[in-house]
Amino acid sequence: MQCHQSEKQYMDSMKKHNIGLDILALLAGVALVFAFAPFHLPWLALVSFAALFLIWSRSTPLRAAWRGFLFGLALLQRGASLALQHPGWG
Repeated sequence: MQCHQSEKQYMDSMKKHNIGLDILALLAGVALVFAFAPFHLPWLALVSFAALFLIWSRSTPLRAAWRGFLFGLALLQRGASLALQHPGWG
């Protein structure tokens, strides 16, 4: 019974870890938006991509693909909404 309980605890911790890395991928994608105009914070591009590569290094290939999708989705969603707010940007 003790072995079963420790397996359950391990699986629970892995689920929490997976959700945390998914959220981090989303935040890294949003952060990349601020590296470009009108914010001009280019150092955020390095931080954002470093976070993405760190996330990928701790993921299985399938989870890495999912997290890359989340990164791109957050980047494009925030970037597109920003472009639509400023006339003449698109």
